[in-house]
Amino acid sequence: MFILLCFMVFLLLWCYFLYPIYLVVLSKFKVNRKEPIDDNYAPSVSIVIVAHNEEKVIEKTIISCLKQNYSRANFEIVVASDHSTDTTIEIAEKYKESGVRIVQTKDRKGRANAHNEACETITSDVIAFCDANTIWEEDTVENLVKSLAFTDVGHVSGKLCYINTDDNHVSHSEGLYWKYELMLRKLESSLSSITAGNGAVYAIKRSCYEAIDPLYSHDIVFPSMVVKKGLRSVYNPEALAYEKAGETTSDEYSRKVRMFGRAWHFMYKNPDVFNPFKVGLSYSIFMISHRFLRYSAGLIQAIILFISILTLLRGYDGSSVVFNIFIVTQLLFYVAVILGKKMILGSKGYQLYYFNLFHLATLVGLYNAVTNKIKPFWLSPQSTRK
Repeated sequence: MFILLCFMVFLLLWCYFLYPIYLVVLSKFKVNRKEPIDDNYAPSVSIVIVAHNEEKVIEKTIISCLKQNYSRANFEIVVASDHSTDTTIEIAEKYKESGVRIVQTKDRKGRANAHNEACETITSDVIAFCDANTIWEEDTVENLVKSLAFTDVGHVSGKLCYINTDDNHVSHSEGLYWKYELMLRKLESSLSSITAGNGAVYAIKRSCYEAIDPLYSHDIVFPSMVVKKGLRSVYNPEALAYEKAGETTSDEYSRKVRMFGRAWHFMYKNPDVFNPFKVGLSYSIFMISHRFLRYSAGLIQAIILFISILTLLRGYDGSSVVFNIFIVTQLLFYVAVILGKKMILGSKGYQLYYFNLFHLATLVGLYNAVTNKIKPFWLSPQSTRK
């Protein structure tokens, strides 16, 4: 039992602390390779925006895409309406003469299905994707294309910046987590390939694109799909996009449960994404460490707590100083979590609560995946649409 406990603690430490150190150390020994680049790369680009009842935000997103400084002769915007019932389509239609094309799904089947149907109509060399509530910098398309000019790159994810992280404890906590996540993506990209993208700003070469299961999302599918094709999936922090993070605990928790559920469903249906013979040894380590163990963090934490309680109930004599310290540390952690929820410890305390809520979401997402409760669609958090 003690060995299992030590192993679980090690996995948690590896996931959050040792794996980033591993990436940093590995980057110090990275051989500077000359990247193969096509200097004449000037592809045609289609930006796909999926929207379901996004009348509050869709116009600003369309305008930000129209302001791209990319050549308009090679550029179009496709608004894929996932059976919208508000004025989303009417708003998009105002920009038809400016290069906006509308694809309407017959039924509401979710974001991934809308992507699939829209991409069936696209012949551009590059397909870029944008959330319905996202604002892009004017050079975002240009920077995405710059990454795809490397002939060994098939997919690129840009940098999402949250614009409301200072005045709200929920969005601030999410912003801190996101900074940590982007640090890992930057390291992974410099060494090999990223393990997940971001739905707000990314692009893929049309030659690499494949329609996906409506239960999944491009974020988790595209990077490993491109790697299995022998290409790289990279992160470009210069391709900037802006969104509001959720400002209520329920909004962020629901989003993460949905995200983790889809990720778990994809991973157990596609175990080859961890196979070093399919994706290479380094990328296999990336996927196991960054995705499988990160999404297992809630389960690992629950196992650690269960073993600790079981050891105490079985008549632990208190002779181990190390175990005593470990038990007290756990007790203090969970007390801080409870106090953090009530904001008694301020923003730092809430961050502990948010971290624990993140782990709970991984557990609920796993449960939803194994019980087939994954749905292809969801309601957008309203706090991100204000």
